[in-house]
Amino acid sequence: MIDEQRSYSEKKHFQGDPFAAWQVWFVARQYKRPIPDWVLSHFDSVSEAIAVEIRRLSGRDRSQARALSILGRAVGFRNDGRGGRGDAFSKQKRAHRDADASALVGQLIGHGWQPKAAIIEVARATNVSVATVSRAYYHVIRRKSQ
Repeated sequence: MIDEQRSYSEKKHFQGDPFAAWQVWFVARQYKRPIPDWVLSHFDSVSEAIAVEIRRLSGRDRSQARALSILGRAVGFRNDGRGGRGDAFSKQKRAHRDADASALVGQLIGHGWQPKAAIIEVARATNVSVATVSRAYYHVIRRKSQ
């Protein structure tokens, strides 16, 4: 199971998921497993990017906001004009919201609701648009059928 998670996380890392290396680091340390080379390389790159940015800062630029911006960019939690909506944190939050909405729709359908009525009810109850809940639910259905 741990090896499957490591393999999945490695794939996600190379697809641009900035959380993947941190997840593998945590699991490896928790279960006293070796840290994969790709995780160590990732952290080396992050450390170098942070060091380069710190050297560039003048004394007046060392505010907390500037430091957070540098860290976010170096660790990979910002888009920096590469397209897409939001940063990694907001994308993760949307993914959890969509998973929760899909699960709620599935539960209602399991209790005899029609899919459209279940989607409308979940949207109302969670204060999310019907379109968002519908997209999330049918995305999960498509993934399960593949």
